[in-house]
Amino acid sequence: MQVIRGDGPAVHKLTYRLRMADRYLNDPHPWTEGVHAELTLVDLVANGTIPARAAALLWWAIERGASLVTAGGPSGAGKTTLANALLAFLPDEARVYAVAGAEDALQLPTHGGRTYLLVCELSDHPRPFYIAGDPARRVFARLGDGLGFVGTLHADGVDEALTVLAGEVGLAAEHIAHVDLIIVSRVENEAAFVVPGRFRRIPRDAVVERRIVEIGLVEQGPDGQPQQVELACWDDTSGQLRMPEQPVGLAELARRLGTDGALARGEIAARADALLELAAQGRRDPSDVEDALRRLRTS
Repeated sequence: MQVIRGDGPAVHKLTYRLRMADRYLNDPHPWTEGVHAELTLVDLVANGTIPARAAALLWWAIERGASLVTAGGPSGAGKTTLANALLAFLPDEARVYAVAGAEDALQLPTHGGRTYLLVCELSDHPRPFYIAGDPARRVFARLGDGLGFVGTLHADGVDEALTVLAGEVGLAAEHIAHVDLIIVSRVENEAAFVVPGRFRRIPRDAVVERRIVEIGLVEQGPDGQPQQVELACWDDTSGQLRMPEQPVGLAELARRLGTDGALARGEIAARADALLELAAQGRRDPSDVEDALRRLRTS
């Protein structure tokens, strides 16, 4: 995997995980406030952030080339942690281009594999590495034809994330259509921890439990506007993320990613088993996760 940093001053927290890439071309210290330790997808399964089957769905989807957005309400809800964990499962031949902010000229390399554009935050907040408006539209206009996307934004649900993309971020429906999945992270008992303000945040020293509470497939609605097809949702009765045995949107996601629903279910089940085995054995090192990934890719 090759990582390329865009032309700009911003340190890009979504490239933290990619220090382990074979060819690392970005800033040698690619982390910012809020990224303190590398957590793998096995960590997130083991600590209850996400059930193994839902984690395996995300593993399988990004491995096959899906574009996705992770969302959370306050800063510290876990959206960047999840995005970083998922970067480990990008296709072997993938390149990653870290968008450096609003002034990035997007001078993308050409090659035979898929290139992913990483956006640290989709927001009109005036930080140098956040983008909205024309810079965001320039990024999304480049998607398709071998270009994918991983990014984060502030939202408490999939529907709200779609509203933010169309409203605050200023994307047209055809831009949002390039996003396959939106995943929402939330903090339990959030009101007890959140520091108020326009961009709510959780204090760094707060001990909180984070949960993935929603996974939605983005599709075009009858009116031409983006809407979600539910893949997993939070069940208040059980206090867990619920994923049906055959999610309605899985067949459509599989079709987009070049396979069929039955094959997708089998591959997701195999990845769920691998995550559970690694968690049970206490094997959470990134190299262990990558070994499991290689085994499944070559099986």
